[in-house]
Amino acid sequence: MATRAFDVSSIRLKLRYMVDKGYVTLEQLDEPSPGFKSNMNVHMRDFPSGYRGVRHKNLLRIENFLPPAK
Repeated sequence: MATRAFDVSSIRLKLRYMVDKGYVTLEQLDEPSPGFKSNMNVHMRDFPSGYRGVRHKNLLRIENFLPPAK
């Protein structure tokens, strides 16, 4: 079984903290950041068969989130 690079539940807790403190709004998290958009702008010569990156999603809006079983 492959290990995950990040624990999604801890990321969600950090995002919730940021929203509660007023650092960001829930609506701001719906849109990808400028850095994310820039990283998705790749050249065809770098990925001639196409680029399949990760899809942006607001982790605080995911319904029925279940933490991974241990």
